[in-house]
Amino acid sequence: MGQISEFYKGKNILVTGATGFCGKVLVEKLLRSCNVGKIFILVRHKKKASPQQRFNDYVKHRIFDGLRSTDPLFSQRIHLISGDITIDDLAMSETDMNILIKELHIIFHCAANVRFDDPIREAININVVGTWRMLQLAEKCEHLEVFSYMSTAFSQACYTELKEEYYPTKIDVFEIIKLTKELEPEYLELIEQRLQKN
Repeated sequence: MGQISEFYKGKNILVTGATGFCGKVLVEKLLRSCNVGKIFILVRHKKKASPQQRFNDYVKHRIFDGLRSTDPLFSQRIHLISGDITIDDLAMSETDMNILIKELHIIFHCAANVRFDDPIREAININVVGTWRMLQLAEKCEHLEVFSYMSTAFSQACYTELKEEYYPTKIDVFEIIKLTKELEPEYLELIEQRLQKN
């Protein structure tokens, strides 16, 4: 067994964005290659589907076909957590929150809005405030070893080359959050237009 597999052995993992492309690939790889404990996936309610319906469809997805043929009970290691990173306290039940606080070892935060023409208020709430909410959960976890954040290079689109390092912002992140909550939609739209030009 390799060092990576050994590290993940028996670990309980939370994946946000698990229903997206990268999230599905990550969950499948963890289940196939590492003897993990439980994988919790945070799934939000959508207009036409409850988290449970989305979970049922999720475990039937073709990405899991290979795994299904070698481990027909693979889905028993995936646990649904109904929640939403865009809502305070992650819109999670107290029971689910307590389970995560007591059992999690690793968080992979992959949930994000990658549609760059969406309203800035929505993008900030998902990509910035949503990440902040996940960090608040991480601080409460009793056995957390890793918080891994998946991001996009387009957040630093003004650079032609990106290094794996922290890039300071010109504006305080909490000021940005405050502005997107307080400004009227027409002012936010002007800001969006200017940002999209650059």
